[in-house]
Amino acid sequence: MHQIGIKTPRKFPVTPAHVATATTSKPSKRRDTLVLKEVRKLQSSTDFCIPRMTFQRLVREIAQEFKLDLRFQSTALQALQEAAEEHLVGLFRDTGRCAAHAKRCTIRPVDMALTRQIRHQT
Repeated sequence: MHQIGIKTPRKFPVTPAHVATATTSKPSKRRDTLVLKEVRKLQSSTDFCIPRMTFQRLVREIAQEFKLDLRFQSTALQALQEAAEEHLVGLFRDTGRCAAHAKRCTIRPVDMALTRQIRHQT
């Protein structure tokens, strides 16, 4: 006996695909947790962040604007890379402080401009 005007809910068959995804899926890690983990890993390491060959190509490209056929010792490139990365780390550290002073967590171009202005690097 069915009453007129009342709908019965549809019953969907339970397939193994539906059951498998519901029971075996892992809880996804939050993106910010993964980023913080990567930051801690990079802060504790002493390796370079910029790949060596990429940095070497950039240095050679810039040097060619001044003089053609320049040669570099590997220790000179290593010293340049060390200094460049140290400069960038300090710049981003100070930029983060400017963002924190403005009560923000995300850095913005204005923070970078303020940092460079304070450092007299306009």
